[in-house]
Amino acid sequence: MFRAAPPSYDDQSPSTGKSRKERERASVPPCPDLSFIDKMSQDELEFYESNPEAVDDMILETAEAQSILTMSRDLLQKNEELATKILSKEEEAEAVQKKAHEKWAEMSLERDKLAGLLREQDELISRFDKTRIAEALAKEASELETGGDAMKRSFASLVGGGVKNATDIETFKRDFLQKRKEFHAVEARKEKLERV
Repeated sequence: MFRAAPPSYDDQSPSTGKSRKERERASVPPCPDLSFIDKMSQDELEFYESNPEAVDDMILETAEAQSILTMSRDLLQKNEELATKILSKEEEAEAVQKKAHEKWAEMSLERDKLAGLLREQDELISRFDKTRIAEALAKEASELETGGDAMKRSFASLVGGGVKNATDIETFKRDFLQKRKEFHAVEARKEKLERV
């Protein structure tokens, strides 16, 4: 059965953007030099044996322990500086993110306005579409022409059946002139639109 090896110190350290070989390795600190214990009297040895806290203090006073304490203080200070720097970047990132959200909201409003303007433009184009207007005018002209044919038949029946009175002729004449005027107006608009 395959078993994965436990992670090494390098696998757990945060990435610095360097390869493993380039990264500085943390070495095991040297053991304190306790050779001075050989020179202690029996009373001193018994004192340290009965007082474990005194042994800790004695070890902490060695040069090696002091070196490690100094290194620890330096590392703590560096960590604090990095934490402060990271927090300041976090505030900066939040400000940038807030600004991006505001810009996005502005863009959304502008996009909605633009969509409304495009709808209005489409409506105007549709309403003033040259082809559609020409077709509407052609239809109107055709209806007027059909009305003219009906008027022609009416005139034929009026003349053929004998004119009954002058009012019939005046009414017919007035209707005829009105229809003729409407027809020519529609034709003129249609021709003007076709020239544009």
